[in-house]
Amino acid sequence: MHHQWKWVVGIRWEEIDENFKLAHRLSKSLRGRDALADQDEGKVKDWNLKLYPMVMEQLALMAGTISIELRRHMFPTSGPVIVAEHDGLPWNDKVFQTNWRKIARAVGIPDEVQNRDSRAGAATDAERKGADIEKVKQGLGHSRPDTTRIYQRAESEATAEIAVLRFGRKNSEQG
Repeated sequence: MHHQWKWVVGIRWEEIDENFKLAHRLSKSLRGRDALADQDEGKVKDWNLKLYPMVMEQLALMAGTISIELRRHMFPTSGPVIVAEHDGLPWNDKVFQTNWRKIARAVGIPDEVQNRDSRAGAATDAERKGADIEKVKQGLGHSRPDTTRIYQRAESEATAEIAVLRFGRKNSEQG
């Protein structure tokens, strides 16, 4: 069964080094199933996981500790990082989407909010806080600034704010 995991696009343990630096090939830059088997295919993006407190908290939970410093040897050397609890297999897109939506509805997140919105939210937040478009582009792993601008919602959000100011309430409240 382990041989099937090499086709998994998600994050793998072997992509995380001793310093908790993740070097992951972005799935959108891969073309076709054969690209996954070729180590030279796709664009690699690096993240220092220690800069992401929620990720480190989840890793501590996975290691069964919160009181000692995490070390890479506390985790598997290979295989998918995220597996389904019910069968131990890597999550696939459909199972993730179904479960995410079920949880989102249970906690009152509207259906128009999608899980992918977190990436656009990060780009928009970075722009609002003064990040240079080039740095945002690199952070998202884009090769072209126009792709990054699609993710930045400042313009559409500004338009919505103007409409609310002009007409006194959100469009969704008018129904």
